[in-house]
Amino acid sequence: MLYQMYQYQDDFLEPFRDFARKTRMAFLPGAQYLNGTAHRFDAMMEMISRFELSHERPPYGIGTVRV
Repeated sequence: MLYQMYQYQDDFLEPFRDFARKTRMAFLPGAQYLNGTAHRFDAMMEMISRFELSHERPPYGIGTVRV
């Protein structure tokens, strides 16, 4: 159940991450000309775009378990 909550959170935040990625792509061509506030906004968008689950279940190699 706990994993499902993490997955729901990840699914809920996907549109925000997508928006942040697209916003950053719009800023990148002129990034060297941005002022301090715009740099902070760009950094915020980068952090939002990185906020996602990164855990992959490792293959433990346990086929069956005898109980």
